[in-house]
Amino acid sequence: MSSKDIAIAVGSAGSATGLGALRSLAAWDPPLALCACDSNPSHLIAAASEFDFVQIPAASSEGFAKALAATLAQKRMSAFYPIHDAEVAEAVANLSIFTDHGIAVLAPDHAAVAIVRDKLFMAAVFEDAGIPVPSTTRLDQTQWVGAPIHIKPRTGVGSHGVGLISDADTLAKRQKADDAEQLIAQPYIEGQEITIDAFCPAPGKVMVYACRERIEVKAGVSTKARIFQDSELRTLTARVSAALGLTGSFCYQVRGAPDTGWQVIDVNPRVGGGTPLSAAAGLDFASAHVAHFLGMDPTPYFRTLPDGDIFVVRSFREHVTWPKKL
Repeated sequence: MSSKDIAIAVGSAGSATGLGALRSLAAWDPPLALCACDSNPSHLIAAASEFDFVQIPAASSEGFAKALAATLAQKRMSAFYPIHDAEVAEAVANLSIFTDHGIAVLAPDHAAVAIVRDKLFMAAVFEDAGIPVPSTTRLDQTQWVGAPIHIKPRTGVGSHGVGLISDADTLAKRQKADDAEQLIAQPYIEGQEITIDAFCPAPGKVMVYACRERIEVKAGVSTKARIFQDSELRTLTARVSAALGLTGSFCYQVRGAPDTGWQVIDVNPRVGGGTPLSAAAGLDFASAHVAHFLGMDPTPYFRTLPDGDIFVVRSFREHVTWPKKL
């Protein structure tokens, strides 16, 4: 298959993750036909100033898959690369709708995505597999044990809804809130937080990985990072992929320290907002993901990193966009 025959729609183009994936794919030779997709209008999407754009329904809306597949078929897209977790989940859960329109969905298996989307279930899967993970309970069933408690939505994304509870009274009040059953609680893990970008062509098989320490974060996105390799985290990456059945490019976070060990605190069934930092260093996880799910060779999108740390910094630029004329 030649890239000149492929037309790919990339979801959540308004996010740093979506824009990063689009820019990676724009470097293919021969070039791909690309379309940026987002639920917001074009004048609010930076990617619309660089790529063909189509506004699509929100992944949470009723009939999302049917409406999106019809729109992409009309645009003559051959594949959809979902970016936001909800997009990924809805696309793989309704795979037949896309295939009926001749559109491939570039995403992991539905069963793997379903586990990752439910953080309480995922923690149980990791415990059964012997993968280090903080003790995880529903917030309304959590007992105060005299240590800070980290709370987050059971099906949340990124830092949305994440908080820290530092005393028993606050815990008791938070447990009475209407959303308590939809939140999970974990003991706060001291130490570094490291993100691992990974590409696994099969469950448990790590072809390429990169560890990222976030040196600076703005608006939830890493702007300065240290990229390094670590044999212990490579082994952990293989175990995470195998336990979940997760393939393609994905990222996950750990907290802890090399001497005390690492615990997995989150997994994303996709590349992350900071993954372009790894791409800048020569590890293009988004392109490898697309190539893999299109049945193409992913190896050209990775170079061998030199020994030692690599530091990558990110700056932002302005985009001028124009509302469509009525």
